Amino acid sequence: MKKPWIQVLFFCGLSFLFYFVTINRGFVCDDYIVLKRVVVDKTLWIPDFFRPLSDIAIYFNYLLGGFNAKGYYVFNILIHGINSFLLFRFCLQWKWTENMARQQLFAFVAGLLFLTYPFHNESVVWMLGRASLLAATFGILALVILVSGIAQPLRIFLVCLCWFIGLASYESIFFLPVMVLLINDDKRRGIIKRNGYWILALTATFVLHLAVRIYMTGGFFGTYGRSFFTQKIIHYSVNIFKVTGRFFLPPVQNADLLILLFALVVALIIIALIFFFKKIRLADPRRIFFLKLLGLILITAVIPVLFSVSTKTSESDRFLYFPSFFLCSAIAFLLVNLLENKFVFFAVTSILIVYNIFFLEKNNFNWIKASDTSHDILTQVAANQDGKNIFIINLPDESDGAFIFRTGFDEALQINGMNRERVKIVNHLMRDEMLPLPEIIVPQRTDDRIFISPMVNITISRNDSLTLTAGDRLYEANAKESVILYWNKQQMKLLR
Repeated sequence: MKKPWIQVLFFCGLSFLFYFVTINRGFVCDDYIVLKRVVVDKTLWIPDFFRPLSDIAIYFNYLLGGFNAKGYYVFNILIHGINSFLLFRFCLQWKWTENMARQQLFAFVAGLLFLTYPFHNESVVWMLGRASLLAATFGILALVILVSGIAQPLRIFLVCLCWFIGLASYESIFFLPVMVLLINDDKRRGIIKRNGYWILALTATFVLHLAVRIYMTGGFFGTYGRSFFTQKIIHYSVNIFKVTGRFFLPPVQNADLLILLFALVVALIIIALIFFFKKIRLADPRRIFFLKLLGLILITAVIPVLFSVSTKTSESDRFLYFPSFFLCSAIAFLLVNLLENKFVFFAVTSILIVYNIFFLEKNNFNWIKASDTSHDILTQVAANQDGKNIFIINLPDESDGAFIFRTGFDEALQINGMNRERVKIVNHLMRDEMLPLPEIIVPQRTDDRIFISPMVNITISRNDSLTLTAGDRLYEANAKESVILYWNKQQMKLLR
Protein backbone atom coordinates (compact mmCIF):
# COMPACT_ATOMS: atom_id res chain seq x y z
CA MET A 1 0.00 0.00 0.00
CA LYS A 2 2.86 2.37 -0.92
CA LYS A 3 1.07 4.39 -3.59
CA PRO A 4 -0.91 7.38 -2.23
CA TRP A 5 -3.96 6.72 -4.42
CA ILE A 6 -4.20 3.19 -2.99
CA GLN A 7 -3.97 4.65 0.53
CA VAL A 8 -6.79 7.10 -0.26
CA LEU A 9 -8.99 4.29 -1.60
CA PHE A 10 -8.24 2.17 1.48
CA PHE A 11 -9.26 4.83 4.01
CA CYS A 12 -12.25 6.05 1.99
CA GLY A 13 -13.40 2.45 1.49
CA LEU A 14 -13.28 1.80 5.23
CA SER A 15 -15.08 5.07 5.89
CA PHE A 16 -17.97 3.94 3.67
CA LEU A 17 -17.93 0.51 5.30
CA PHE A 18 -18.40 1.91 8.81
CA TYR A 19 -20.86 4.67 7.86
CA PHE A 20 -22.80 2.95 5.08
CA VAL A 21 -25.82 2.36 7.33
CA THR A 22 -26.31 6.14 7.68
CA ILE A 23 -26.44 7.02 3.98
CA ASN A 24 -30.20 6.60 3.44
CA ARG A 25 -31.25 9.01 6.19
CA GLY A 26 -33.14 12.24 5.60
CA PHE A 27 -32.43 15.76 6.81
CA VAL A 28 -33.03 16.90 10.38
CA CYS A 29 -33.31 20.08 12.41
CA ASP A 30 -31.00 22.93 11.32
CA ASP A 31 -30.32 21.16 8.01
CA TYR A 32 -33.59 22.58 6.71
CA ILE A 33 -32.79 26.12 7.87
CA VAL A 34 -29.49 26.15 6.00
CA LEU A 35 -30.93 24.40 2.93
CA LYS A 36 -33.63 27.04 2.67
CA ARG A 37 -31.15 29.89 3.13
CA VAL A 38 -28.50 28.53 0.75
CA VAL A 39 -30.57 26.72 -1.88
CA VAL A 40 -33.96 28.47 -1.88
CA ASP A 41 -33.00 32.00 -0.82
CA LYS A 42 -29.47 31.72 -2.31
CA THR A 43 -27.92 33.58 0.62
CA LEU A 44 -24.36 32.80 1.74
CA TRP A 45 -23.72 35.79 3.96
CA ILE A 46 -25.73 36.43 7.11
CA PRO A 47 -24.88 38.91 9.88
CA ASP A 48 -22.40 37.70 12.54
CA PHE A 49 -22.03 34.23 10.98
CA PHE A 50 -19.20 33.09 8.69
CA ARG A 51 -19.36 29.58 7.20
CA PRO A 52 -19.20 30.16 3.41
CA LEU A 53 -17.12 27.06 2.61
CA SER A 54 -19.66 24.73 4.24
CA ASP A 55 -22.53 26.56 2.51
CA ILE A 56 -20.82 26.33 -0.89
CA ALA A 57 -20.34 22.59 -0.37
CA ILE A 58 -24.05 22.25 0.45
CA TYR A 59 -25.01 24.15 -2.69
CA PHE A 60 -22.66 21.90 -4.69
CA ASN A 61 -24.52 18.86 -3.32
CA TYR A 62 -27.83 20.46 -4.31
CA LEU A 63 -26.65 21.02 -7.88
CA LEU A 64 -25.68 17.35 -8.12
CA GLY A 65 -28.73 15.76 -6.52
CA GLY A 66 -31.32 18.30 -5.46
CA PHE A 67 -32.84 17.63 -2.05
CA ASN A 68 -31.91 13.94 -2.06
CA ALA A 69 -30.15 13.64 1.31
CA LYS A 70 -28.08 10.61 0.28
CA GLY A 71 -25.63 12.70 -1.74
CA TYR A 72 -24.97 15.03 1.19
CA TYR A 73 -24.09 12.12 3.49
CA VAL A 74 -21.92 10.44 0.86
CA PHE A 75 -19.96 13.70 0.63
CA ASN A 76 -19.39 13.77 4.41
CA ILE A 77 -18.31 10.13 4.53
CA LEU A 78 -15.89 10.67 1.64
CA ILE A 79 -14.31 13.70 3.35
CA HIS A 80 -13.92 11.71 6.58
CA GLY A 81 -12.04 9.01 4.67
CA ILE A 82 -9.80 11.65 3.09
CA ASN A 83 -9.13 13.16 6.54
CA SER A 84 -8.05 9.74 7.83
CA PHE A 85 -5.67 9.44 4.89
CA LEU A 86 -4.28 12.93 5.58
CA LEU A 87 -3.61 12.01 9.21
CA PHE A 88 -1.82 8.88 7.98
CA ARG A 89 0.37 11.05 5.72
CA PHE A 90 1.05 13.54 8.52
CA CYS A 91 2.17 10.79 10.88
CA LEU A 92 4.23 9.19 8.13
CA GLN A 93 6.05 12.41 7.23
CA TRP A 94 6.59 13.86 10.73
CA LYS A 95 9.68 11.81 11.56
CA TRP A 96 10.54 10.50 15.00
CA THR A 97 12.57 7.42 14.01
CA GLU A 98 14.86 6.23 11.24
CA ASN A 99 13.09 2.86 11.35
CA MET A 100 10.62 3.24 8.46
CA ALA A 101 8.63 0.15 9.45
CA ARG A 102 7.90 1.60 12.90
CA GLN A 103 7.04 5.01 11.42
CA GLN A 104 4.61 3.36 9.00
CA LEU A 105 3.05 1.25 11.75
CA PHE A 106 2.53 4.37 13.87
CA ALA A 107 0.93 6.22 10.93
CA PHE A 108 -1.33 3.31 10.00
CA VAL A 109 -2.60 2.76 13.55
CA ALA A 110 -3.18 6.50 14.02
CA GLY A 111 -5.19 6.69 10.79
CA LEU A 112 -7.23 3.61 11.68
CA LEU A 113 -7.97 4.81 15.21
CA PHE A 114 -9.09 8.18 13.86
CA LEU A 115 -11.24 6.60 11.15
CA THR A 116 -13.13 4.50 13.71
CA TYR A 117 -13.04 7.03 16.56
CA PRO A 118 -16.64 7.11 17.82
CA PHE A 119 -16.87 10.38 19.73
CA HIS A 120 -16.60 12.83 16.85
CA ASN A 121 -18.99 11.32 14.32
CA GLU A 122 -21.54 14.13 14.69
CA SER A 123 -19.30 15.82 12.10
CA VAL A 124 -19.79 12.92 9.69
CA VAL A 125 -23.42 11.85 10.13
CA TRP A 126 -25.01 15.29 10.52
CA MET A 127 -25.18 17.23 7.27
CA LEU A 128 -24.22 20.52 8.94
CA GLY A 129 -21.40 18.72 10.74
CA ARG A 130 -19.45 19.14 7.51
CA ALA A 131 -18.46 22.64 8.69
CA SER A 132 -16.11 21.13 11.28
CA LEU A 133 -15.29 18.30 8.87
CA LEU A 134 -14.03 20.63 6.13
CA ALA A 135 -12.19 22.92 8.54
CA ALA A 136 -10.37 19.85 9.86
CA THR A 137 -9.53 18.79 6.29
CA PHE A 138 -7.69 22.03 5.59
CA GLY A 139 -6.19 22.07 9.09
CA ILE A 140 -4.59 18.64 8.79
CA LEU A 141 -3.65 19.31 5.14
CA ALA A 142 -1.76 22.39 6.34
CA LEU A 143 0.18 20.22 8.79
CA VAL A 144 0.91 17.60 6.12
CA ILE A 145 2.41 20.37 3.99
CA LEU A 146 4.28 21.75 7.02
CA VAL A 147 6.18 18.48 7.61
CA SER A 148 6.73 17.78 3.90
CA GLY A 149 9.92 18.34 1.92
CA ILE A 150 8.50 21.28 -0.05
CA ALA A 151 10.71 24.39 -0.18
CA GLN A 152 9.98 26.74 2.71
CA PRO A 153 8.55 29.74 0.75
CA LEU A 154 6.00 27.52 -0.98
CA ARG A 155 5.28 25.67 2.28
CA ILE A 156 4.56 28.94 4.07
CA PHE A 157 2.20 30.04 1.28
CA LEU A 158 0.33 26.71 1.13
CA VAL A 159 -0.04 26.39 4.92
CA CYS A 160 -1.42 29.93 5.14
CA LEU A 161 -3.77 29.26 2.22
CA CYS A 162 -5.11 26.10 3.89
CA TRP A 163 -5.62 27.96 7.17
CA PHE A 164 -7.46 30.80 5.40
CA ILE A 165 -9.77 28.40 3.53
CA GLY A 166 -10.40 26.24 6.62
CA LEU A 167 -11.36 29.26 8.73
CA ALA A 168 -14.10 29.93 6.16
CA SER A 169 -15.77 26.72 7.32
CA TYR A 170 -15.38 26.50 11.11
CA GLU A 171 -13.39 27.98 14.00
CA SER A 172 -11.96 24.65 15.21
CA ILE A 173 -8.61 25.34 13.51
CA PHE A 174 -8.29 28.89 14.85
CA PHE A 175 -5.13 28.05 16.83
CA LEU A 176 -3.33 26.41 13.90
CA PRO A 177 -0.47 28.99 14.00
CA VAL A 178 0.39 27.91 17.56
CA MET A 179 0.51 24.31 16.33
CA VAL A 180 2.82 25.30 13.47
CA LEU A 181 5.22 26.99 15.90
CA LEU A 182 5.16 23.98 18.21
CA ILE A 183 5.97 21.52 15.42
CA ASN A 184 8.69 23.83 14.06
CA ASP A 185 10.24 24.35 17.50
CA ASP A 186 13.97 23.73 17.62
CA LYS A 187 15.75 24.27 20.92
CA ARG A 188 18.99 25.04 19.09
CA ARG A 189 17.53 28.25 17.66
CA GLY A 190 15.29 30.97 19.07
CA ILE A 191 11.58 30.87 18.23
CA ILE A 192 11.71 34.20 16.35
CA LYS A 193 14.82 33.30 14.39
CA ARG A 194 13.40 29.87 13.52
CA ASN A 195 9.87 31.05 12.72
CA GLY A 196 10.13 34.72 11.80
CA TYR A 197 8.78 34.29 8.27
CA TRP A 198 6.07 31.93 9.53
CA ILE A 199 4.91 34.43 12.15
CA LEU A 200 4.73 37.27 9.59
CA ALA A 201 2.85 35.15 7.05
CA LEU A 202 0.37 33.69 9.54
CA THR A 203 -0.29 37.12 11.06
CA ALA A 204 -0.99 38.54 7.61
CA THR A 205 -3.32 35.61 6.90
CA PHE A 206 -5.26 36.23 10.09
CA VAL A 207 -5.58 39.96 9.35
CA LEU A 208 -6.89 39.13 5.87
CA HIS A 209 -9.38 36.63 7.31
CA LEU A 210 -10.49 39.16 9.91
CA ALA A 211 -11.00 41.85 7.27
CA VAL A 212 -13.02 39.53 5.00
CA ARG A 213 -15.08 38.22 7.90
CA ILE A 214 -15.97 41.67 9.24
CA TYR A 215 -16.66 43.07 5.76
CA MET A 216 -18.97 40.19 4.78
CA THR A 217 -20.78 39.60 8.08
CA GLY A 218 -20.38 42.82 10.06
CA GLY A 219 -18.53 41.25 12.99
CA PHE A 220 -15.89 38.79 14.12
CA PHE A 221 -17.32 36.73 16.98
CA GLY A 222 -21.00 37.43 16.38
CA THR A 223 -23.66 36.92 19.02
CA TYR A 224 -23.08 33.16 18.80
CA GLY A 225 -19.36 33.43 19.48
CA ARG A 226 -19.52 36.16 22.11
CA SER A 227 -21.62 33.93 24.37
CA PHE A 228 -18.62 31.64 24.88
CA PHE A 229 -16.70 34.34 26.73
CA THR A 230 -19.41 35.31 29.21
CA GLN A 231 -19.11 32.34 31.57
CA LYS A 232 -17.30 32.24 34.90
CA ILE A 233 -13.92 30.55 35.27
CA ILE A 234 -15.52 27.62 37.10
CA HIS A 235 -17.56 26.88 33.97
CA TYR A 236 -14.43 26.44 31.84
CA SER A 237 -12.72 24.48 34.63
CA VAL A 238 -15.59 21.99 34.62
CA ASN A 239 -15.41 21.87 30.81
CA ILE A 240 -11.79 20.71 31.03
CA PHE A 241 -12.93 17.59 32.90
CA LYS A 242 -15.86 17.12 30.52
CA VAL A 243 -13.67 17.28 27.43
CA THR A 244 -11.04 14.99 28.97
CA GLY A 245 -13.67 12.39 29.82
CA ARG A 246 -15.43 12.59 26.47
CA PHE A 247 -12.13 12.09 24.64
CA PHE A 248 -12.27 8.49 25.85
CA LEU A 249 -15.81 7.75 27.03
CA PRO A 250 -19.27 7.59 25.47
CA PRO A 251 -21.99 9.87 26.85
CA VAL A 252 -23.39 8.52 30.13
CA GLN A 253 -26.66 9.60 31.73
CA ASN A 254 -25.75 8.27 35.18
CA ALA A 255 -23.43 10.83 36.85
CA ASP A 256 -22.04 8.35 39.40
CA LEU A 257 -21.14 5.85 36.69
CA LEU A 258 -19.54 8.62 34.65
CA ILE A 259 -17.33 9.67 37.59
CA LEU A 260 -16.27 6.05 38.13
CA LEU A 261 -15.40 5.56 34.46
CA PHE A 262 -13.58 8.89 34.37
CA ALA A 263 -11.46 7.88 37.37
CA LEU A 264 -10.63 4.59 35.63
CA VAL A 265 -9.59 6.41 32.43
CA VAL A 266 -7.41 8.87 34.37
CA ALA A 267 -5.72 5.97 36.17
CA LEU A 268 -4.98 4.20 32.87
CA ILE A 269 -3.58 7.41 31.36
CA ILE A 270 -1.31 7.97 34.37
CA ILE A 271 -0.05 4.36 34.24
CA ALA A 272 0.67 4.61 30.50
CA LEU A 273 2.53 7.91 30.94
CA ILE A 274 4.60 6.56 33.84
CA PHE A 275 5.66 3.53 31.79
CA PHE A 276 6.45 5.71 28.78
CA PHE A 277 8.59 8.27 30.60
CA LYS A 278 10.38 5.53 32.55
CA LYS A 279 11.19 3.69 29.34
CA ILE A 280 12.11 6.67 27.14
CA ARG A 281 15.23 8.50 28.27
CA LEU A 282 15.32 12.28 28.64
CA ALA A 283 17.53 12.77 25.56
CA ASP A 284 15.53 10.36 23.40
CA PRO A 285 13.85 12.24 20.48
CA ARG A 286 10.76 10.12 21.02
CA ARG A 287 10.14 11.94 24.30
CA ILE A 288 10.22 15.34 22.56
CA PHE A 289 7.96 14.03 19.79
CA PHE A 290 5.41 12.70 22.27
CA LEU A 291 5.44 15.93 24.28
CA LYS A 292 4.70 17.82 21.09
CA LEU A 293 1.77 15.48 20.41
CA LEU A 294 0.43 16.21 23.88
CA GLY A 295 0.90 19.91 23.16
CA LEU A 296 -1.17 19.59 19.96
CA ILE A 297 -3.95 17.91 21.93
CA LEU A 298 -3.96 20.73 24.49
CA ILE A 299 -3.99 23.45 21.82
CA THR A 300 -6.86 21.89 19.85
CA ALA A 301 -8.81 21.19 23.06
CA VAL A 302 -9.17 24.92 23.74
CA ILE A 303 -12.13 25.20 21.34
CA PRO A 304 -14.21 22.34 22.87
CA VAL A 305 -13.42 23.70 26.35
CA LEU A 306 -14.77 27.11 25.29
CA PHE A 307 -17.77 25.68 23.43
CA SER A 308 -18.42 22.87 25.95
CA VAL A 309 -19.40 19.27 25.19
CA SER A 310 -22.19 17.14 26.60
CA THR A 311 -21.43 14.20 28.89
CA LYS A 312 -25.01 12.89 28.70
CA THR A 313 -25.56 12.78 24.93
CA SER A 314 -23.48 12.89 21.76
CA GLU A 315 -24.51 16.48 21.12
CA SER A 316 -21.52 18.77 20.38
CA ASP A 317 -19.20 15.83 19.57
CA ARG A 318 -18.23 17.77 16.43
CA PHE A 319 -16.00 19.96 18.63
CA LEU A 320 -13.84 16.88 19.26
CA TYR A 321 -13.23 16.19 15.57
CA PHE A 322 -10.05 18.24 15.09
CA PRO A 323 -8.50 17.35 18.49
CA SER A 324 -9.12 13.65 17.81
CA PHE A 325 -6.47 13.75 15.05
CA PHE A 326 -3.80 14.21 17.68
CA LEU A 327 -5.44 12.15 20.42
CA CYS A 328 -5.46 9.12 18.11
CA SER A 329 -1.87 9.88 17.06
CA ALA A 330 -0.73 10.01 20.70
CA ILE A 331 -2.47 6.71 21.49
CA ALA A 332 -0.90 5.08 18.42
CA PHE A 333 2.52 6.41 19.45
CA LEU A 334 2.18 4.90 22.94
CA LEU A 335 1.07 1.56 21.52
CA VAL A 336 4.01 1.35 19.11
CA ASN A 337 6.59 2.36 21.73
CA LEU A 338 5.30 0.55 24.81
CA LEU A 339 4.04 -2.76 23.41
CA GLU A 340 7.07 -4.47 21.88
CA ASN A 341 5.52 -7.94 21.92
CA LYS A 342 3.69 -8.30 18.58
CA PHE A 343 0.88 -10.40 20.01
CA VAL A 344 0.20 -7.96 22.86
CA PHE A 345 0.38 -5.01 20.45
CA PHE A 346 -2.09 -6.64 18.05
CA ALA A 347 -4.44 -7.66 20.90
CA VAL A 348 -4.55 -4.22 22.56
CA THR A 349 -4.89 -2.38 19.24
CA SER A 350 -7.69 -4.72 18.18
CA ILE A 351 -9.54 -4.17 21.46
CA LEU A 352 -9.33 -0.39 21.00
CA ILE A 353 -10.63 -0.60 17.43
CA VAL A 354 -13.49 -2.93 18.43
CA TYR A 355 -14.34 -0.49 21.25
CA ASN A 356 -14.38 2.33 18.70
CA ILE A 357 -16.53 0.49 16.19
CA PHE A 358 -19.06 -0.60 18.81
CA PHE A 359 -19.78 2.95 19.98
CA LEU A 360 -19.46 4.34 16.45
CA GLU A 361 -22.25 2.09 15.19
CA LYS A 362 -24.28 2.72 18.34
CA ASN A 363 -24.20 6.44 17.61
CA ASN A 364 -24.85 5.83 13.91
CA PHE A 365 -28.08 4.00 14.72
CA ASN A 366 -29.11 6.79 17.07
CA TRP A 367 -28.88 9.23 14.16
CA ILE A 368 -30.83 6.78 12.01
CA LYS A 369 -33.55 6.74 14.67
CA ALA A 370 -33.62 10.55 14.74
CA SER A 371 -33.91 10.70 10.96
CA ASP A 372 -36.71 8.10 10.94
CA THR A 373 -38.58 10.15 13.53
CA SER A 374 -38.19 13.31 11.46
CA HIS A 375 -39.45 11.49 8.35
CA ASP A 376 -42.41 10.01 10.27
CA ILE A 377 -43.45 13.47 11.50
CA LEU A 378 -43.34 15.04 8.05
CA THR A 379 -45.15 12.05 6.51
CA GLN A 380 -47.98 12.32 9.05
CA VAL A 381 -48.32 16.05 8.48
CA ALA A 382 -48.47 15.56 4.70
CA ALA A 383 -51.07 12.78 5.06
CA ASN A 384 -53.37 14.83 7.28
CA GLN A 385 -53.30 18.31 5.75
CA ASP A 386 -56.34 18.16 3.47
CA GLY A 387 -57.16 21.81 4.15
CA LYS A 388 -57.29 21.35 7.93
CA ASN A 389 -55.49 22.94 10.86
CA ILE A 390 -52.83 20.61 12.23
CA PHE A 391 -51.75 20.88 15.86
CA ILE A 392 -48.54 19.06 16.74
CA ILE A 393 -47.96 17.98 20.33
CA ASN A 394 -44.57 16.89 21.74
CA LEU A 395 -42.51 17.74 18.67
CA PRO A 396 -39.27 15.99 19.70
CA ASP A 397 -36.13 18.02 20.25
CA GLU A 398 -33.51 15.28 19.86
CA SER A 399 -32.69 11.64 20.49
CA ASP A 400 -29.66 11.18 22.76
CA GLY A 401 -27.89 14.06 21.03
CA ALA A 402 -29.05 13.31 17.48
CA PHE A 403 -31.13 16.30 16.39
CA ILE A 404 -34.73 15.91 15.24
CA PHE A 405 -36.68 19.19 15.25
CA ARG A 406 -35.15 21.49 17.85
CA THR A 407 -35.39 24.06 15.06
CA GLY A 408 -36.07 23.98 11.34
CA PHE A 409 -39.60 22.51 11.32
CA ASP A 410 -41.11 25.48 9.49
CA GLU A 411 -38.36 25.30 6.84
CA ALA A 412 -38.86 21.53 6.54
CA LEU A 413 -42.52 22.09 5.67
CA GLN A 414 -41.57 24.67 3.04
CA ILE A 415 -38.92 22.51 1.40
CA ASN A 416 -41.32 19.54 1.32
CA GLY A 417 -44.05 21.67 -0.29
CA MET A 418 -46.51 21.68 2.63
CA ASN A 419 -48.82 24.46 3.77
CA ARG A 420 -47.02 25.73 6.87
CA GLU A 421 -49.63 28.40 7.63
CA ARG A 422 -52.07 25.84 9.03
CA VAL A 423 -49.54 23.83 11.04
CA LYS A 424 -49.03 24.85 14.68
CA ILE A 425 -46.51 23.47 17.16
CA VAL A 426 -48.23 23.24 20.53
CA ASN A 427 -45.04 22.29 22.40
CA HIS A 428 -41.55 20.88 21.96
CA LEU A 429 -40.63 17.80 23.97
CA MET A 430 -37.19 18.42 25.43
CA ARG A 431 -34.85 15.68 26.59
CA ASP A 432 -35.12 16.52 30.31
CA GLU A 433 -38.92 16.40 30.06
CA MET A 434 -38.88 13.16 28.09
CA LEU A 435 -36.67 11.05 30.38
CA PRO A 436 -39.16 10.69 33.29
CA LEU A 437 -42.04 9.81 30.94
CA PRO A 438 -43.16 6.21 30.32
CA GLU A 439 -41.83 4.29 27.34
CA ILE A 440 -44.97 5.14 25.36
CA ILE A 441 -47.06 8.26 26.04
CA VAL A 442 -50.76 7.38 26.23
CA PRO A 443 -53.35 10.21 26.25
CA GLN A 444 -55.34 10.40 29.51
CA ARG A 445 -59.05 11.00 28.93
CA THR A 446 -61.83 12.32 31.11
CA ASP A 447 -65.38 13.35 30.13
CA ASP A 448 -64.47 16.65 28.52
CA ARG A 449 -60.70 16.77 28.58
CA ILE A 450 -57.65 14.95 27.23
CA PHE A 451 -54.23 15.27 28.82
CA ILE A 452 -51.04 14.35 26.92
CA SER A 453 -47.87 14.18 29.00
CA PRO A 454 -45.94 16.16 29.93
CA MET A 455 -47.97 19.38 29.65
CA VAL A 456 -50.79 19.58 27.07
CA ASN A 457 -54.49 19.81 27.96
CA ILE A 458 -57.10 19.44 25.21
CA THR A 459 -60.75 20.42 25.59
CA ILE A 460 -63.55 19.99 23.02
CA SER A 461 -66.83 21.69 23.87
CA ARG A 462 -70.28 20.63 22.68
CA ASN A 463 -70.25 23.28 19.96
CA ASP A 464 -67.03 21.74 18.54
CA SER A 465 -64.79 24.44 19.94
CA LEU A 466 -61.25 23.05 20.37
CA THR A 467 -58.89 24.46 23.00
CA LEU A 468 -55.30 23.37 23.56
CA THR A 469 -53.17 24.69 26.41
CA ALA A 470 -49.47 24.05 27.01
CA GLY A 471 -48.04 26.09 29.87
CA ASP A 472 -48.85 29.70 29.02
CA ARG A 473 -49.70 28.89 25.40
CA LEU A 474 -53.32 28.81 24.26
CA TYR A 475 -54.63 27.60 20.90
CA GLU A 476 -58.28 27.69 19.78
CA ALA A 477 -59.91 26.29 16.64
CA ASN A 478 -62.90 24.44 15.29
CA ALA A 479 -62.58 20.74 16.11
CA LYS A 480 -64.12 19.60 12.82
CA GLU A 481 -61.57 21.63 10.86
CA SER A 482 -58.59 20.45 12.90
CA VAL A 483 -56.29 17.46 13.28
CA ILE A 484 -54.15 16.72 16.34
CA LEU A 485 -50.89 14.80 15.98
CA TYR A 486 -48.78 13.83 18.96
CA TRP A 487 -45.45 12.06 19.35
CA ASN A 488 -45.69 9.19 21.83
CA LYS A 489 -41.87 8.67 22.08
CA GLN A 490 -42.08 5.94 19.44
CA GLN A 491 -43.96 7.47 16.52
CA MET A 492 -46.24 10.30 15.48
CA LYS A 493 -49.87 9.39 16.21
CA LEU A 494 -53.19 10.83 15.14
CA LEU A 495 -55.39 11.71 18.12
CA ARG A 496 -58.86 10.41 17.39
